[in-house]
Amino acid sequence: VVLGSDIAFSYPTCRELSRAVAYSLEPLPWENVNAARFIHLCPEHRDDVAYLKKFLEEGYRMSLDHGYVKLQKLFLKPIILDAGDHESKVDEEPLEVQRMK
Repeated sequence: VVLGSDIAFSYPTCRELSRAVAYSLEPLPWENVNAARFIHLCPEHRDDVAYLKKFLEEGYRMSLDHGYVKLQKLFLKPIILDAGDHESKVDEEPLEVQRMK
């Protein structure tokens, strides 16, 4: 699995990115089935993603599955320590969700 999360690229660099992905996921001679996957997460309105899709589908004949991931933003309550407390005490404190968005 190759994972790319909100990779900053433009038209010229997406050609190299698609080549690196395609050759990284190339099936090995002794494999019957190629189970390799490239997962790219980014905002849906990113213009340059169309070029990446085009290079992968047309240039390297990779099949693409387009989907959406719904994300939630968690706001955690702050942990307040006394001045004399050691930083390792932070690991002992439970995390509490203040709100979700």
